[in-house]
Amino acid sequence: MSNDKVDTNRPEYSWIPFFEELARKLAAPKGNWRNRQPEIVAKLQEMKRAKLKINSWVDNSGDLIDPFSIISMIRRLGFDEATKVMEAYKSFFELDDNVKLPRQDPITPSMPANNSMFFSGEPDSSQITPLWDLLEYVMSTASSDDRPDNQQLLTLLNRSVDVKGAGVPSITGALYWIQPHRFLKTDTVDHFLGRFNYREFGSSYLDRLSQLRERLARPFPELNNEAWFVKQFRENPDKSQIWQVRGGRGRILEYVKQFLNDGYTAIHFDIDGVDLSLPMDKEQLNVACREQNPGLGNFALGQIRRFAQEIRSGHIVAMPIATNGARIRYGFVTSDGVWHVGDDGSPNNRLGICWRPNPVDGEDLPLPGAATVQVVAKARDELLSRLKIAEGIEEDDVAPDLPEGEPRVWLVRSSGGAHALTVAIGGYVGIGWDAMDLSGAKSRDDVSNEHVTRYPAANQFSRGQEVGSISRFLFHIRPGDYVLTPDNQGRFYYGVVEREPTFGHEEGPYRTRRIVDWSLDDVRDKSELPDTVWNKHQTVIELNVEEREAFHRLITSGPAPDNYDYFDMLNDGVFMELEDIQRMDGVLRSKKNIILQGPPGVGKTFVTKRLAYVLMGERADSRIASVQFHQSYSYEDFVGGYRPALNDEDQLIFDAKDGAFLRLCEQARLDPTHRYVMLIDEINRGNLSRVFGELLMLIEADKRAERHAVELPHRVAMVNRGTADSESFYVPPNVYIIGTMNLADRSLTGMNVAMRRRFGFAELRPQFGEARYRKWLNDTKFADDENMPKSLQNEIHRRMAKLNETIANDSSLGKQYAVGHSFFCPDPDRDPPDGDWREWYEVVVEYEIRPLLEEYWFDAPETAEREADNLKDGMPFGDAGDRADASVAESEELKDD
Repeated sequence: MSNDKVDTNRPEYSWIPFFEELARKLAAPKGNWRNRQPEIVAKLQEMKRAKLKINSWVDNSGDLIDPFSIISMIRRLGFDEATKVMEAYKSFFELDDNVKLPRQDPITPSMPANNSMFFSGEPDSSQITPLWDLLEYVMSTASSDDRPDNQQLLTLLNRSVDVKGAGVPSITGALYWIQPHRFLKTDTVDHFLGRFNYREFGSSYLDRLSQLRERLARPFPELNNEAWFVKQFRENPDKSQIWQVRGGRGRILEYVKQFLNDGYTAIHFDIDGVDLSLPMDKEQLNVACREQNPGLGNFALGQIRRFAQEIRSGHIVAMPIATNGARIRYGFVTSDGVWHVGDDGSPNNRLGICWRPNPVDGEDLPLPGAATVQVVAKARDELLSRLKIAEGIEEDDVAPDLPEGEPRVWLVRSSGGAHALTVAIGGYVGIGWDAMDLSGAKSRDDVSNEHVTRYPAANQFSRGQEVGSISRFLFHIRPGDYVLTPDNQGRFYYGVVEREPTFGHEEGPYRTRRIVDWSLDDVRDKSELPDTVWNKHQTVIELNVEEREAFHRLITSGPAPDNYDYFDMLNDGVFMELEDIQRMDGVLRSKKNIILQGPPGVGKTFVTKRLAYVLMGERADSRIASVQFHQSYSYEDFVGGYRPALNDEDQLIFDAKDGAFLRLCEQARLDPTHRYVMLIDEINRGNLSRVFGELLMLIEADKRAERHAVELPHRVAMVNRGTADSESFYVPPNVYIIGTMNLADRSLTGMNVAMRRRFGFAELRPQFGEARYRKWLNDTKFADDENMPKSLQNEIHRRMAKLNETIANDSSLGKQYAVGHSFFCPDPDRDPPDGDWREWYEVVVEYEIRPLLEEYWFDAPETAEREADNLKDGMPFGDAGDRADASVAESEELKDD
């Protein structure tokens, strides 16, 4: 479930108690609906005769009706008419007197005015029963989290959506009406997670709801409203009404955090005693405000009137979050009028706002209204342009002409970066939409007409975005311009466009291309350019002024070599001897596969990354891929197979795709002069024979050649589609595997002999008392230039060494359960908190070491408690306790490294 529920006192959520109570009455007592249907139908017919807006189908429904059609009768009406029907429902269904009628119509979803039925034609019991059964089950399990493996609910959902005239959108919309903190209509789910094929309904719906709860942790009604408002804005941005609300006398900045957290905005004039949500005309409002607040002038009354009477649900409010207005947050108004709350010192006349997550730049925007002191004013067009960009609706027109001879810079991306290296080595850049014949296109209209012909099912928003990208690629990019394209490994290629577009290419990805002279010797990390470059939504888009300048600074600075060797690894905080690192590197280069094993806290993951750098001779994160194995990690994830994907018409298909390891191997094969590394964290958590499959043979060092290639079934489909050049596959000799393995996890089984034969193994051990770790603790300056007290250092070495000796001598444990030194590697930038080394040490022991010991000695809790207490009792802190313990004094004089 989402973390919190919405406040149903707010107008936009005031419908929830009524709908939930109505559903509860319809569902109880269980099974009673079979007897009550004729009575309900007769009541609806009576209401229709009384001139209430009841759909005419009730006259032909016989004695059968389903619960969702009863509820949808409300949702097809305007709010005034719906309120009359709800009043009649409240009386007829004997709803709780404490449940008030909604103060505002639910924002979405609604039903078409001419059709509120959940069945088609004359109803029969086979259509009606599944819908009642679903309602009863949902209301009887109101506290459920509806896991995807809830077989009873899955069965009821599938039966319901199969009812002719119901279907997935209607059923999920009805579930949102009756349990809005638990369900969402599929339109909203699609907004946050992307579309999928609802013909494969099954557990996908519940699984996607679980994903939303986990990812966003916000109440579902908030997500529902946000998705609807964003959709309206994206479909008609130029019709949006935008207001800037600054706050009386600048005081709004005092409450920015509260506004954003609680979902509202406010004005802070002295208007206590006036409920601005009451219906009043201009004169009535002026009189009411002045009666309670005689000092208000005409200026203040004008601001109040705009806020209370002109801003409406669906409008956009922009609010400065910096004193100079350089940063602006914006959101959609969720309720008409003003909702009034008790005075807690913050503004008490408020508008509910669905705030969007990211601020926009307002530094050079012109101020709204006639004067800078205005509190509530309509925004200028320049702000609308920035909101379009923030919502991924970049303008189709190219930027104003640059000075003569200065090239534009374009971002071109498609297929998630999977083909970036292929096109770079091929000397071109391309776009998709291969079903379209673009060779004769002379204008955007030509492109649009061809898009409609080839992709008739595309929605209006997607079509506009795609036509814009294609048009920019064909008509706006010029020879001499720069083009960037990102790959899926965190880096990007750049080059200079050499020609106008070419069409009809049959080999390799993309039929429509431009020839590019790529700078293959200067591949860059995406992090070297502003995040705004990569946050753009279109496939083809021009970089703005700031982004273009950042790009030019980057490429004129020249390639930045970042060599990395054994000594860099030691300087990074790897507490090993030089000879040990050299041996590990030698094993890796020989076997091509190595596993670093050891107890928890010895820095296995930390060391693997730096061992990869040593192997490559540089910090080249773009040539490293990382995965973590677990019990559900599959062959399809690692090697390849058929995975869910969307086709050009946004339908769910199962598409043949390479897994993480094959994608890395493909890059390595095309770039044989560089080494590539696959890091596998917790390698023994996966079912290794199942995950590796035929790779079990191919990863052997002496099988790294094309003559050992094997045919992979999923690659046959990829070759037919043009996304792979061969069905066969082999592991290139410039690919290396580094894994980590925790020896102290009771839930894991060991690696079989076949896997062990293909890997070298290196064991990492705790470094308490060892020279390099002691030197690091002794020499490192921590927060506020404070060193760790020498007495504390000595006691850490002594006590942890003693603890590990106890663990090693325990017959139920052993040395593989030792506690590593990483637990006692404080962060130089933030430790100790407030200079308190005692607090830092006790937090580590109590919240990290003690729980670990309790897991180790789960069957001897007194031992775990004793050993944890031994780490704390009598610890010296500060200079007064500094002493050199005899048991470790001999290691304090370190040789010069």
